Amino acid sequence: MIYHQSIKLPYRYTAGEANTAFLMGLVEHKILAGPCGGCGITVAPLAPFCTKCGSRLGTPIEVGPEGSITTWTTDGQGRNFARIRLDGADTDIFHLVEGDVAVGARVKPIWHDDPQPEITAITRFAVV
Repeated sequence: MIYHQSIKLPYRYTAGEANTAFLMGLVEHKILAGPCGGCGITVAPLAPFCTKCGSRLGTPIEVGPEGSITTWTTDGQGRNFARIRLDGADTDIFHLVEGDVAVGARVKPIWHDDPQPEITAITRFAVV
């Protein structure tokens, strides 16, 4: 016997200090990252802890806004999504990309006309 049921699970997302700083930076057309004192990498987007060694990240710094595609894929609707290594960062950000995508291609963000504190403040990246 299989019982099918929909369960409503209301929730509230709390961004936390680092993610809030990252999202608020986007409103000002800034992409923030965190330098790691433990292993020396710069993590973008800004997070509370290093993705490599787990150390708490230092004072946020601005990276990019341009970067290079490290890998990419396309969805079933013809949209291209890529991992982008922003200038000054050692990790990648994942986002929609328009243009002739290729590994190594340089991209720049296209900002929303009225950016809100969410990742959609960057509508997409464009190949330059």
